Amino acid sequence: MSVSELTIKLVGFNEAQRSNFESILNLAESKLQQQWKIVSSEGQADFFIFTEEPLQATIDSSIPLERRLLCTQDPNNAEQRIFVNTRMIPSLHSLVAVLNRQKQPQPADPASAPTKEEPHADAQAATATAPPITDTIAEVPDTSTVFYPEQGLLKALLEARSAAQPLAITANALKLWIDPVANVYYSSEALENLAPYCLANPPSLSAYPVTPADLQRTVSNADMPTGPLKDLIWYVAYKSSQGRLLQGSSPEDIVNLLQWPNFKLPECGNYVRLAAFMHSNALALGEIAASVKMPATDIYNFYNACFLIGLIEKGLTIQLHKKIPNTERESLLNKIRNRLK
Repeated sequence: MSVSELTIKLVGFNEAQRSNFESILNLAESKLQQQWKIVSSEGQADFFIFTEEPLQATIDSSIPLERRLLCTQDPNNAEQRIFVNTRMIPSLHSLVAVLNRQKQPQPADPASAPTKEEPHADAQAATATAPPITDTIAEVPDTSTVFYPEQGLLKALLEARSAAQPLAITANALKLWIDPVANVYYSSEALENLAPYCLANPPSLSAYPVTPADLQRTVSNADMPTGPLKDLIWYVAYKSSQGRLLQGSSPEDIVNLLQWPNFKLPECGNYVRLAAFMHSNALALGEIAASVKMPATDIYNFYNACFLIGLIEKGLTIQLHKKIPNTERESLLNKIRNRLK
């Protein structure tokens, strides 16, 4: 992978869509030929990604067309565009294909190119003698401390989330049916039974597309239970994390919990107090453990799962609005936990 970095500004995306896009971009990192980063400033952006073609009119016309990338929900129009589902979550394969075709933008004013030639060469020499920090990302993955979600059952679920049609996922006795349009899953298995598929070396999985008619016929004949796809992803991500921090995240990241997860999920009810603190405050991820008196490994498991379903927002400013819940608030949280049992 190249160590050069290109930047993207998302146009027309809301906060949840932006978070989902960033999650898929993190997943795509190992397949991309260059480093990519989402920025908020138009002046820092190498490329602009639009949710819809008409939004291009809102951007300065001086930006070349080749720096404007479009999303599409039409699979027949996805060869040159980023294919997304109805919730603007990009297809991993489509995102990789489109970004890998992009090249470093050339200077807008050709006359200024010669004056920048020599500094650019110096910069390349400096890069050769002193590799940038981003170079470490391309090294052999350290799976002992970094959680790479692009493996096993979690990888299959994250890819299914952005698929264009329903999918069946099977492994030994496990059978899951995913409907990405309705954002639900079907399975006769209790979530707790999925734990073996969240290990470092999970059983071999097979994922294949099915028609909507086949999906409905299968789940109806078996009277199969259903649930929100985000709940399934949360639990599988939580069990797969094993105390490691998600790839692309850092203990220095200032994070805030935008919404609470489903506390009725297995083990999720143990994190009501942590969720209350993270929802009320924005704090560096590595400092939360001391604040809530909880092991960092547990916080990472919870954070990873919430981040991958778009419940986490990263910011630039620490905001401590509330201290650790007092006795009265602790009593309220205990009541919430008891109701979830």
